[in-house]
Amino acid sequence: MGHQPVSVAGREEVAEYRNELLGRLGLQATASDQDIEDAHTELVEYLEAAPREMKSWAVTRGTEVDEAFALLTGPEEDLVPPIVATPQASPDEEPRTSSAKPEEPSAPAA
Repeated sequence: MGHQPVSVAGREEVAEYRNELLGRLGLQATASDQDIEDAHTELVEYLEAAPREMKSWAVTRGTEVDEAFALLTGPEEDLVPPIVATPQASPDEEPRTSSAKPEEPSAPAA
């Protein structure tokens, strides 16, 4: 199976996504593979030592760090920016419009 050619715009998107992932690890665009591995290890150790009150937050951040590490160290073809879907109305739905007048503030009771 051959590789599909990537457009210049596609390469720019991949580079931007790579930089975003590096930023999640606190790294610059010039980070080496060793820098990525070291940052991942340090962040995981830090998050694992989080106090009990912050465990939920630490687990969420750890998942993000692991995802960034996996994408940055995995096959280059996996380094594809996610497609962000915008919510669209289903064909059955009518667009929502507000025809109601805003409520007037009520006068204080005397």
